[in-house]
Amino acid sequence: MLFKSKKIRKTEILEKIPGIEPECVEYLKELGFTSVSQLKKKDAEEMYYKLCIDRGAPVEKSLLYQFRCAIYYATVKQADPKKLHWWYWKDSNANNSIISDEELIKIYEENS
Repeated sequence: MLFKSKKIRKTEILEKIPGIEPECVEYLKELGFTSVSQLKKKDAEEMYYKLCIDRGAPVEKSLLYQFRCAIYYATVKQADPKKLHWWYWKDSNANNSIISDEELIKIYEENS
């Protein structure tokens, strides 16, 4: 065999991120992400707006929430199961109304 395929640990496979839909995985790949760890410290809003600009039209707002969920999953060592649903990350979620992308970075720093 001329080329060895690089094995990706299960936890690194984008398709294994809980709480996001297969369509979101495709958008993550379109944005250049190939593994879960690449999502650490990313800005969900920036990713969402880049996708809108790249596509030339707004995309579903639920993708922003799924990006937030994916970043949370990539960031923490042990995820809170209730936070592994994209709807937890909605702007209108009373439980989440104060969580921002900056706070996700703080969570990462606390768990590093």
